[in-house]
Parts: sequence; structure tokens; C-alpha cells
Amino acid sequence: MQGQTRSALLCACLISLQLAGCASVVPSQADKFVDDASQALGSAQSSFAIEGRLLFKQGRRNDHLRFTWDHSEARDTLMLTAALGQGVARITREENAAQLESADGKKFAGRDWQALSQQVFGQALPLDELPQWLRGARPQWTGEKDGWKIAVTQAQRVKFKCSDTTACQQHQLAQVTSALVPRRIEFSKDDISLSIIVETWGDDE
Repeated sequence: MQGQTRSALLCACLISLQLAGCASVVPSQADKFVDDASQALGSAQSSFAIEGRLLFKQGRRNDHLRFTWDHSEARDTLMLTAALGQGVARITREENAAQLESADGKKFAGRDWQALSQQVFGQALPLDELPQWLRGARPQWTGEKDGWKIAVTQAQRVKFKCSDTTACQQHQLAQVTSALVPRRIEFSKDDISLSIIVETWGDDE
């Protein structure tokens, strides 16, 4: 159980951090999947709710977890569960504060996700990269950060509707827009690999 919790915490740290944002949007529906890397990813969204799966490998170890992630400019909440539905970890982020709590009651806190990962694992993980791809802030499909290789292997076109009509009018934003966002991302370094598969955006069926 301790090994599973540690792997879950690593997965959590890798996909959790404070995000920069633009106008608030709410996803309304997803279209077909895309594997044509010549199409630029984006445009960037600032608020979203996603669900999906995490596949974590380190050496001979393999872990399969499910996640739900609610993000706004002010707060992140990430829940991780095992394949059979047992809770593994809960991660929250607010301004100048980040906290991770495992299912066995252990708690870790830091001023941000970088400090939190340093405390939990003894090294700062590249937490600023993966979520930027998730929200469509990176147009490219591949990248590298501090020795970590990042590759989007599948994307999806998601339609968003503006959640604040007045704000959208003030900023001359369309009431409905779309973004090409990653559906599957591979994150790897040495013998560690993390695959993230986004299955649901917002209230999509």
C-alpha cells in the first residue's frame, strides 16, 4: 500500500500546479480524436473539469489510477482513486499554498507544487509543463523540460461556451469557441513514464 501511495503521489504532483489563465470558459462537448501533429494545439483555456486515467510505470512497477481534476484560476482540486474506486490521494492548490493528503491520512504542504514535490520526493518535478499542454497553452505536440520528455500522442477538438456573458462581451470573446487539447500525453524520464488519458471534459457524456 505504501508503494501504491507513493506512486499515486508522484502522479498527482506531475499533473497538479497553479496555472496561468485567460478568460473563464466551460467545456460543452468533445468531437472526434486527432492524431495529426501538424495541427497546432490550443487556444488556451483557463477553467476546466476533466476526468480520466493515469498509467504510471517505474521499472517493473505498473499502476493504473483514475483521476478527476477541477481547475480555476484561484484553485485546483485533484482526486486520485485506484481501479476499484478506493481513494488514494487528494491534492489542492490555492494562492501560495499547496497540500497533498493520502488516503492513510498523511499530509504534505508547500508554498506551491514545486516545493511540495521537493518535500515529498526530494527533488523538484517539472510541474509547469504538463498542465500547460492539458489546457491548450502549448501549440506544439512534443517538448522537453529538465530532462523530462513530453509527447502528445492524441488530441481532441473540444467546444467551449463562455460562462460569463458580460465578461466575454467586454473582451470581445465568442460565445462558443473550440480548442484542440490533448487527449493522451506521455511524460517520461529515465525509467519513469506517466501516461495521461483524458476521457471527459466538463459535463460531456
